[in-house]
Amino acid sequence: QQLAEPDESSSFGRKEFWDEAYRTGDLNEAKDEGTFSWYCGSWEDLEPFFAELVPDRDANILIPGVGNDAAIRGMFDAGYEHLSAYDYAPEGVECARKMFGDNRLEKIDLRVADARDLVEYNDSSFDAVLEKGTLD
Repeated sequence: QQLAEPDESSSFGRKEFWDEAYRTGDLNEAKDEGTFSWYCGSWEDLEPFFAELVPDRDANILIPGVGNDAAIRGMFDAGYEHLSAYDYAPEGVECARKMFGDNRLEKIDLRVADARDLVEYNDSSFDAVLEKGTLD
């Protein structure tokens, strides 16, 4: 069963908002890299906490709302290579594609998907989820 549509009074609940923000670069912290990280700026900030909870670098990890978050690129480079990442904004997935680059994308499952209806993924197929704002 799919969850209700997001509250339209919030811009953050609209796919059109995210597509436009990614397309125009409004979310870019590092203008030269085109990246933005919610809540923490880098993988180095997050790694001690995540590694304590998920020490196995071979864990299958789901990344909702990947967008252009450079912390996820750092996570991959630190050895967490079994990532399945999605965003419901196609422009967010395109930003992620550019940010990761072709070599990383050979191993990362990157797709457009909606967190309210994840039929693309099998039940119990992930060891961990790194969620950094999608549920806001």
